Amino acid sequence: MIAAARTAGFRYRQHIVVVYGHPVGDRLVPALPEDASRGVAHCDLIDLSAIRHA
Repeated sequence: MIAAARTAGFRYRQHIVVVYGHPVGDRLVPALPEDASRGVAHCDLIDLSAIRHA
C-alpha cells in the first residue's frame, strides 16, 4: 500500500496503531466495534501527504 501511494505521488509520514480498548486500572480491556472481525484488536492509520513540486 505504501509503495502504491508513493507511486501515486504521496509521501509516507507516519504509521499509527489504534487499539480497540479502554483503560481499567493499569490494563486495557478490549472494546471492539460491533462490525470488527473476530480476533481484531487494533486498526492501522497511515498518514500520507501529497508531494508538491515547486
